[in-house]
Amino acid sequence: MEEPGYWVSPWAYTFVIAWNPRFIQDEFRSWRDILKPAYRGKVAMADPLRSLTYLDTYIGLRKVLDERFFQQLADLQPFFLVRSEDIMSRVVSGEYPIAFWGMPTRAYQAARKGVEVRVSYPQEGAVLLGSPWVILARAPHPNAAKLRIDFIYYIINEALSTGRDDMPVPSQLRKFTPPVTEIRSIPMDWKQMTEATRAQAREESRYGLGDGLGHGAVLHTGDLPLRERCAAPHGPRLGGERAGPRIRSTGHHLANYPPSDPARGAVRRGLGVRVHLRGHPSAKTCW
Repeated sequence: MEEPGYWVSPWAYTFVIAWNPRFIQDEFRSWRDILKPAYRGKVAMADPLRSLTYLDTYIGLRKVLDERFFQQLADLQPFFLVRSEDIMSRVVSGEYPIAFWGMPTRAYQAARKGVEVRVSYPQEGAVLLGSPWVILARAPHPNAAKLRIDFIYYIINEALSTGRDDMPVPSQLRKFTPPVTEIRSIPMDWKQMTEATRAQAREESRYGLGDGLGHGAVLHTGDLPLRERCAAPHGPRLGGERAGPRIRSTGHHLANYPPSDPARGAVRRGLGVRVHLRGHPSAKTCW
């Protein structure tokens, strides 16, 4: 947003650790609690290379977690996804019963459907992502938009300042989304969140996570067996969505290939990558 500019976010959301207690009986008080070797192959993780919100979360967590943490996390062979509902569906089914960067409101939605999913706001802190309202520069009815925003903010401020009894937080929702005052928020300087800052963070996450991914990140193949692996010539596993016998790469698992490697270029261009799935006849060879 160009200066001078002013904005305010009436609410915020965040990504935390979520898990299905039917399959995981442990508690997660720290982000580091997820690093147990027993969780190898059981973690669904949001992809910071394909989403600004996850990337910003990564930038914030790097203030309290070192690069080694993410390398150890990658050693658990996390299954990379982008959509928060896709991540939660894996947790609900038990296919990947732990979500790194799970969305608490998705856990609440699962609870409303009768499936218990627990969430933890780790003691090191979480990154609160604001949701400000904006009015487009060429909006056809800007004054109406201003009145709408003023009304919404008025209601929110009334609820916060007076504790209105007609706007309580439902008890069943509170354990998933506690008040901001009860969450340790990692300080973020949003004015410094430039494209250059994000580009640097992408490279760091790409190569930092790559050390762990080289030990075998999970192959993302859509409706093919999710537990199968494919060894790539330089170590990392291929990732993508099924497109018949070919795999359309999503790019995150091949990102730490050397720049000269043709596989990296293919990923950048979104070309098909041919893989070998153990026991699956649809593909013959690895790259």
